[in-house]
Amino acid sequence: MELKIYAPVDCEIKEIEKCSDKVFASRTLGNGIVIIPKNNLFYSPLDKGTVELIFDTKHAIYFKQDKFNLLLHVGMDTVKLEGKPFEIFIKKDDQISTTNKILSVDLEMLKKENISIETPLVVEETSDYKIDVKILKRTAKAGELIAIFEIKNIKVHDKNDLNIKNITNKFQDTAKEIKTILGDDNNYSSPYNCMTRFRTVIKDKKKVSLSKLKKIALVKDALFQGNELQIIIGGEVVKVVEEFNKLKEFSKKSLDTPNTIINLDKINLGRKILMTITGVISPILGIFIAAGLFAGIYSILSETKVIHQIDDLSKISEHDIFSAIMFVLFKFILSSIGIFFIVSIVKYFDGNIYFALAVGIALTSRGWIPVTEGIKEPELASFGKWINYGGKSGFLLFNIQTLPIVVGSYEGGVLPFITAGAFIIILDKWVGKWISPLVDTIFRGFIVVSLTLIITWFAFGPIMGLVEFGMFKIFSLFEKIPFGIGVGLYAMFWQPLVLTGTHIAISTPIDLSLWQGNASLLYPAYNIAIFTQVGAAIAIAIRTKNFSFKRVAIASTAGSFFGISEPIIYGVTLPKLKPFVIACLVAFPIGVLSGLLKIKLDYPSGWGVFEIVGYETTFKKGQIIVIWILSFSSSLLINFFFYKERKNELKHMKKGINLINKSILFKDKKDKKENYLKLIERFDVELKDILQSKKDYNNYEKYLSQISKLELKLKLLEEREQKKREQLFKKLNYLKTLYDKKQNKKILDKFKTLNDFYDHYNLDLKKEDVRNNISSLQKKNLNFVSALTTKKNKIYSDTITKLKDIGQVKEEFKNIFYNAIYCVEISFQILDQKLEYIKKDVKVNHVK
Repeated sequence: MELKIYAPVDCEIKEIEKCSDKVFASRTLGNGIVIIPKNNLFYSPLDKGTVELIFDTKHAIYFKQDKFNLLLHVGMDTVKLEGKPFEIFIKKDDQISTTNKILSVDLEMLKKENISIETPLVVEETSDYKIDVKILKRTAKAGELIAIFEIKNIKVHDKNDLNIKNITNKFQDTAKEIKTILGDDNNYSSPYNCMTRFRTVIKDKKKVSLSKLKKIALVKDALFQGNELQIIIGGEVVKVVEEFNKLKEFSKKSLDTPNTIINLDKINLGRKILMTITGVISPILGIFIAAGLFAGIYSILSETKVIHQIDDLSKISEHDIFSAIMFVLFKFILSSIGIFFIVSIVKYFDGNIYFALAVGIALTSRGWIPVTEGIKEPELASFGKWINYGGKSGFLLFNIQTLPIVVGSYEGGVLPFITAGAFIIILDKWVGKWISPLVDTIFRGFIVVSLTLIITWFAFGPIMGLVEFGMFKIFSLFEKIPFGIGVGLYAMFWQPLVLTGTHIAISTPIDLSLWQGNASLLYPAYNIAIFTQVGAAIAIAIRTKNFSFKRVAIASTAGSFFGISEPIIYGVTLPKLKPFVIACLVAFPIGVLSGLLKIKLDYPSGWGVFEIVGYETTFKKGQIIVIWILSFSSSLLINFFFYKERKNELKHMKKGINLINKSILFKDKKDKKENYLKLIERFDVELKDILQSKKDYNNYEKYLSQISKLELKLKLLEEREQKKREQLFKKLNYLKTLYDKKQNKKILDKFKTLNDFYDHYNLDLKKEDVRNNISSLQKKNLNFVSALTTKKNKIYSDTITKLKDIGQVKEEFKNIFYNAIYCVEISFQILDQKLEYIKKDVKVNHVK
């Protein structure tokens, strides 16, 4: 469908993105054009339409053609003139054409008031359709056709050969559009997402068009941070990334090997580590969860005497088949953790996973478990003898005091498999460079696997095993710190360890020790750390006025019942930072209490709430439940009172002034105080403007909260509609397949009836009602939002000018004031918070 736009006045025409007003330029109010009028008399911009709304201040009019609203906004910030330069010739509900006069404006008055005469003509875009603008002329006389607004429906349902409308969704369409714009698969790494952004590292930024990305319906903005492309989508980004990774055309190489296509020298160390950890852990996380659940089920069944407790593998044949099966599931999945690691690492770097599987199986082989127990006294042992002391068993290489270094099985280990995976990748590439294609298949695997095993068994395996054992010993010492402080520290640092990815390496030896019959004082710290994060997430959900984020915060806590805290950390508490830190700190005293009470996990159990089965007595079970409740409630209450989603504008402005003053070197404190007062005086106008705008800031926050609530309601309706259509689509395909086989008329009739329902099923009326509410709310607040945005832009511009005047032009200083002035937009994730870090050795000029 098209909207033909006619020049309402003699004018010049330019793209909406070139508008001097950021609200219009960002297409927040819709897509369209900007005209520069050359005379005072305006005619209708539509050949056929209706007058939908005339603002009281006469500066803006909404016209309606079909179901689309066109906004004509004469001048920038003309709302403050209260209609004085305008005369209106039409009224609401009038039918208009290009021959109808609609208003006149005194352009000279606008120029005298130093107000831009730019006049936007825009149509609001929604999740259902987008506007493509074709400008036909750059200068025109009144009544001439100047632009065509092509309205494209995002929902496309093509009929396939089965005569069923092919179901698509906006996430698939968005993913396809993004992939097309990103171009060559080798130009980008595997995408991942945070709360609101589609992220990928780009090799050649010149090949990616940000302007095209911004035109995608679901995309709110797109930008580069170094070589990382960030496409801002909002809470629906998870679905877009999922659909992107499902695309058949998506090259496996680009999906799995970011390090082979991207120059990682351009990425900081933290980002490299995060990318690698995420890429390796994510595919095998489900295995860890499954292993924990099997352990929990085994503990429940053995405790309730449903199955036998098996303590000795050699006696498994003495028990019933069900007990044996449960023992195998409990014992050997998590003890084979290294195999999953080595396969995931090699796959991540596009290596041969079958080489990895062979090495992993050899390193964890049950063949390393002898029938005899081996030598138990260090003084009797010698090189190559099987020993069993110092917490180690295997063929002795040498002793470090009483600690044996052995060649043996690495069941339950992690670090040896990480180094082995690295050697497979390196050796495979090295062998591939010189080996003849004639013997590649015969000898390549033999060489890579053999050399990797030799290096691992006799060099890096013992070294990494020693490191891993050392880490376990260090953290085991935490149990010996008096007054429960060790458990408190372990609980406090657990979530930061999760962020670094070292938590598995540290916890696995503790798990193995537990399986060997040693009760663990540290184990309760895991759930303490998790439940404090749950409390923080719920506190955020209660306090936030962003309803979409409220939904995410609540949903993220579901995994915590199974011992999974990553959704809470990465999705909710860590991006807000303060709640994450508070939760970690709250875990310390709760951990101390647990340590003082000597609460130990007696048996291996599951993760999360399934841990309860590992406590031997009912009294201990009651104790740990109280600890969990304290962890959750304490964190919730403290975060509820200390967490603030939005910065205090005035306090943050003063914080910026104070930091500038602190960064200046003075001879004495008196000079420092006098300079601070001068700075306050210098920024007096801006501070007063912020103070006077406090009520406007609060009202703007309420407005965005109402919008987010309606947008969430719309999103839920869309999800409900999509889910229902997918269910119907599956049923139709099933019936069609069934009919093809049986050629039964009843099946055909049922298919036709269901297909007709499928064709007409939608929630358009309900969605339209919500969209109308959103549109009504936006129109109602248009003047207010526009005026406040203009005011904030002026405050920021004036602040930056004064910073330049006094020589304080560092980016960090500007960022502090930016975060203060645009705090509401930042709290609703419309804008990003900017970095405020100030180096203490910064030297700047005194205020003149």
